[in-house]
Amino acid sequence: MKRTKMMVTCGVGSAVFLLLLVASAVAWANPPKAVAPIFQEGARWHFEGKMETSNCVGPIEGWVCDDVCCSLEEAFEMRCRVVEVQSTKGTWMSRIACVGAPTSVIGRTPADLVAGCWRFDKKGLHHLAECGALDEEATKALTAAPLLLPNKLKKRDWPKCKDPNECQRSRLLQESGQWCFEEEMAGGDSLLERRCFVDDKAVSEGSFDFGGGTSSKASFSLREFTPPKK
Repeated sequence: MKRTKMMVTCGVGSAVFLLLLVASAVAWANPPKAVAPIFQEGARWHFEGKMETSNCVGPIEGWVCDDVCCSLEEAFEMRCRVVEVQSTKGTWMSRIACVGAPTSVIGRTPADLVAGCWRFDKKGLHHLAECGALDEEATKALTAAPLLLPNKLKKRDWPKCKDPNECQRSRLLQESGQWCFEEEMAGGDSLLERRCFVDDKAVSEGSFDFGGGTSSKASFSLREFTPPKK
């Protein structure tokens, strides 16, 4: 009787363990819909946007100038594509390449919000703009990269800054059927970045606003998303 009872107990324990493994596999079968296309090789995005740069230190050839400041406005079309994908149990990584985005005189480009290497793991979504390949160096950098979207999406508002002149904070919003991540950095200069994600298309819009001696801001929105061919 003891042996039979032990076999039944072991059988139940094995079944429970198996169910936990299955549940875990289901939970990590794919990244959530809002980011899934980022990890589908061949997925493509076509964005439309504009970038404005202004400078008040003197006249600049080719810019529109008044008595004090000069400004330059550029419309652009940016096309991005998933060119590389890697995955292991519970972790997905990809690399996206973009063309067509302008670069401002301060070196900022809208492509930095989409292009580069991405990682999704149990913590959530990470992004590394300066990344040319999914090699060992990129893998380490992505592991340490700041969290862009948490695994469990929920609204998060700006935390309070002790010093408004030296502050870095972020918030997560849900609006118009999409999740938008905003990050603000303030110091000698200021920077506000925004990226939005929508189910089955991932990145739907983005923007940055940099304020300093030279100010530069850009925004773009999704014109067309093309899933990979099956």
